[in-house]
Amino acid sequence: MLLAGHQPTEPHLYSLLMGIKKGKLTQLKNKAKIPIPEARLLLGVCDQVNELQYGQVHLLTLLIG
Repeated sequence: MLLAGHQPTEPHLYSLLMGIKKGKLTQLKNKAKIPIPEARLLLGVCDQVNELQYGQVHLLTLLIG
């Protein structure tokens, strides 16, 4: 029924299906992590104390793995 495009109207069934969908998407996300040798992680935060001039950026890179 779902593959045919039928939308469940019963709240409990809909809730169960959404839980299954969320679980499957989480599994896919966790399995899809592909390690990249010598990858970098770039973190960015706003300059709350106005240390940087307009257009300037400060970068901090971290080696992962």
